[in-house]
Amino acid sequence: MKKTAAAILAALMLLSLPACGSRQSAGPEPAQSQSRPAQSAQSFQSPQSSQTAAGSVQAQTETTADPQVTYQDVFYGDSVEETASYTFTVPAFTLADAAATAKINQFYTDLANQVIDYTQKTVYQKAMSLSVVGLLDGVSDVTVKGGVITVVFKVTVTYGNNEETETHTRTDTFDAGTGECTGTVKS
Repeated sequence: MKKTAAAILAALMLLSLPACGSRQSAGPEPAQSQSRPAQSAQSFQSPQSSQTAAGSVQAQTETTADPQVTYQDVFYGDSVEETASYTFTVPAFTLADAAATAKINQFYTDLANQVIDYTQKTVYQKAMSLSVVGLLDGVSDVTVKGGVITVVFKVTVTYGNNEETETHTRTDTFDAGTGECTGTVKS
């Protein structure tokens, strides 16, 4: 019963993360063809941590099919009283328009802060109740095609040696010209 309640609570928390637009899909479906050519270099960063990052954020600019869109992975990682920890990446974009860049990057800054909050509250509490360590890992994958940016963000949470994992995936699409979120699908 506790596992079921915790799983439902975890799913509700991730589903409450910011969604954009009221449409599930807008415009043409983006093709699922490209993946990043290389993994970017990453360093430690935690905006809500009381500790200072060990270095500056270092990220390699990625190439995309659209020369007007570049991005880099920003790495977040920290622990909560050695009971719960998180490591994940979110993209930071550079678009042709500065306002569009600010809009899409604010979306991912907000998402990162909510994932950190989720770890600090939900994952930490469940790990404490199970007397194990809770680990949240997340990755993002970006594709750009036909002026549409598609970001798939996948989070996996594990508790101790428990083979059962919680996996949550969200796919957000954005207009590359305006930075507007045009759709969100969560699973």
